Amino acid sequence: MSDNKTYLQMRKDFQEIYRTKIIPAVRKFEPERLKLKRKQFYVTLGFFILFSILSTIFLVPLFISLLIVCLGVMNSKWLFLFISFLLLAGAFKLSTLLAVAYGDSIKKKFENKIKKIIMPYFCESFDNLTWSASSLYDDRFVGSYKDVNFEIGEGSRNSNPQKDTYNVYNPLSTPISGRISITLRMNKKAKCTGFITTKNLFANAVVPQIGLRLTKLEDVDFGSKYDVFTNDEIELRYIVTPSFMESLSNIKTVFKTGPLECFFCDNFLRLDLASNKDLFSICSLSKSLDDINQFYMMYEEIISIIKFIDSFNFDRKLGL
Repeated sequence: MSDNKTYLQMRKDFQEIYRTKIIPAVRKFEPERLKLKRKQFYVTLGFFILFSILSTIFLVPLFISLLIVCLGVMNSKWLFLFISFLLLAGAFKLSTLLAVAYGDSIKKKFENKIKKIIMPYFCESFDNLTWSASSLYDDRFVGSYKDVNFEIGEGSRNSNPQKDTYNVYNPLSTPISGRISITLRMNKKAKCTGFITTKNLFANAVVPQIGLRLTKLEDVDFGSKYDVFTNDEIELRYIVTPSFMESLSNIKTVFKTGPLECFFCDNFLRLDLASNKDLFSICSLSKSLDDINQFYMMYEEIISIIKFIDSFNFDRKLGL
């Protein structure tokens, strides 16, 4: 990514690439999307009919017999209707859950097929950015901005949440299902070690094991949401600036994630966020493939990382 490329230029490039390259590519798959959408509907209907029949044959007589024995209720049509309603509602709920799981499976395969075609176009908006998928990550972005190399990995299959491609070790990282990991390899070294985490995510007794102490910052709002630990409170303030705090909170907002862990040491920073959502997701079966909102959401997620790098402001002293 060029240092001279502004956010406005990135947005213009993205809109142009979306119009000239992404739309023509994804529209070829629209008939297949509609076919998969119909298939998902029929699967849902089939599950509902199946569970309704099984409920009627096996469970309704059983429940009525139990109530007759326990409560002495005989020949009550209202009782029969009430139990039937409960069982049908349960059948509908169960069939919906199974259909959603099935839909997610076929949607993911469909999405991966299209991503292999369009993601190189999408990455052109940022000049120096590449996308890939692997056994460890559903989505993996590697790029650079202002001489800072970064990696973004999303997925629940990472077998070692404490390390990434850069071999960055986060001694406090814990296994989180649906994790997104962001690693920055900075062009300068930090003069302190720091760890920021969602408030009360870790017991204070755990962090001192690696020589870090709980620190209070002047920003009351940030301090109410996060615990900050360091081995040097003075140097920490050159890094955890108001701009840094704002960008860190913005990433959490953009990605709509849960608990957050941020660990920095030497010239590496590792940010881990927990999420139950499928991030960087496109190709919804319920929406047209050329719906720009799906791609714009992914664009904003990448931009939030770039703004986070900008928050270090390497043009002035930051203790780095």
